Amino acid sequence: MLQGVKRELFREPRGGRCPWVWLLIGCIAIVIGLFFYSPLEGQFPQAPLVAIGLMFVFQGAVKVLPRDRTTIAGGLRVGQFLAIVYVLVVMVAYLWSRAS
Repeated sequence: MLQGVKRELFREPRGGRCPWVWLLIGCIAIVIGLFFYSPLEGQFPQAPLVAIGLMFVFQGAVKVLPRDRTTIAGGLRVGQFLAIVYVLVVMVAYLWSRAS
């Protein structure tokens, strides 16, 4: 099982049909999260939106990389996974604080 995860995580970047769309969506989410989403109004916190933007940017960056950059691609995929975990933890903490 660990070999399968390692093989998938550090595989060669395959490129993609539209990596610039991933990068654009990520940059838009980051800008909205940083500049237009006010946590002072008691709404959803802005940090998960920025993390989601980073996930899109990492996905686009993996697709833009040349094929021989497997280590960098693996690092970006690990960063993407950590961003997902961060979003889930922040969401649970936020919902927990709103419930009590």
